[in-house]
Amino acid sequence: MSNPFSLTRTLPLTLPCLLAATHCFAADAVKVKVLESCDKIDPKTLRINDAKAKSVPTQDPDHRKAIELVMDYAKPGGWCGLGKDFPTNLNLKKYSAIRFWVRSDCGTSFGFDVRGDYKRRDGRNTQFYSGTYTGTETWTQVTIPLNKFIRHEVRTWDKDKKEWNVLKGGDSFDDEDLAGISTWWIGSGINNRGTSTKGHLMFDAFELVEK
Repeated sequence: MSNPFSLTRTLPLTLPCLLAATHCFAADAVKVKVLESCDKIDPKTLRINDAKAKSVPTQDPDHRKAIELVMDYAKPGGWCGLGKDFPTNLNLKKYSAIRFWVRSDCGTSFGFDVRGDYKRRDGRNTQFYSGTYTGTETWTQVTIPLNKFIRHEVRTWDKDKKEWNVLKGGDSFDDEDLAGISTWWIGSGINNRGTSTKGHLMFDAFELVEK
């Protein structure tokens, strides 16, 4: 299996972050499905990649516990972060966005993508990115509409013709993808570390927003 964080190498910095800040978890009319509560680390379901991770209490009463990642980017060219599978038999057509809370002590940034191991009939990529996001010292909620995820292109080298074959990306999910997307990933590389030698990110409440 390829490096789960390799896709964030080419995340364009011009994509909108779509950040929405609020001071507390106020009740609202939006219905959500919890993907990860972040009140503990379950090694059976939450995958941590090249980072030190722990569940920690915070001083913010609206975020009593969070998952904290500390990343020293020790592997040259490596990517650090976390990932998790979506629930089995999840119908993504029922949802409009994914959202979560994030903060950082040193302005660490990260990419967010989703993917699946299914094979498309046309051979196109089954991995999608949404942009680059930066944590601040204030808890901030990031909301990513599902239609903002963009397909990566596929490039393969034809050794006989000595040229690249390119299956273009740039579009969002279609029905074939929505039936196969299974995993979400967060990745951060050394150039995303922020103002410290080590990257620092804290996360709370990953959720899918119903339509």
